Amino acid sequence: MSEQPRKVNNGVLLFCSEGNGDITIDLNHYLVCKDTSIILIPGSIFFIEKASDDLRLHYFSCSLDMFQNACFRLPPAFIHFLKENSCYTHTSIDTYNAIAGLTAASTAITRQIGGQAAKSIIDRHLILELKVALQSTELSLKEIADRYGFPDQSFFGRYFKKHTGMSPKEFRGQKG
Repeated sequence: MSEQPRKVNNGVLLFCSEGNGDITIDLNHYLVCKDTSIILIPGSIFFIEKASDDLRLHYFSCSLDMFQNACFRLPPAFIHFLKENSCYTHTSIDTYNAIAGLTAASTAITRQIGGQAAKSIIDRHLILELKVALQSTELSLKEIADRYGFPDQSFFGRYFKKHTGMSPKEFRGQKG
């Protein structure tokens, strides 16, 4: 645990897999809990004020040069967005959409860099997660719908079928 504030000289992405704590990033206070992501851009000042005994943070760090090269094509407004929204907790599909910033500007950025709209990238990733859940767990369809933030099992089924051409039950039946 950081006993005093530290200035981050590189880019860091942290993910909390369990536990909770209180952190400060550039004088802004955040509660960190399971499924919280934290983005630290170079120059951020980071401090862990309190942490539960079971707090587990996983991280990816890149050098300042790598961060600058990766951000070279991104508009300053997007970097500002990252700095202003440096800590968030994933709770539902709506949160994924909000985090991705499905505005015209962010869609243009993701189209330019990734060749696809942000929503398409989110949908592909979510469908991949849903397929893994259907094939590698014994969770009921309702439990999967709840886990991924769908309002109900029916909506989950329609969403999955729209993107895969088959129902979740049919997909699960292909197992093996």
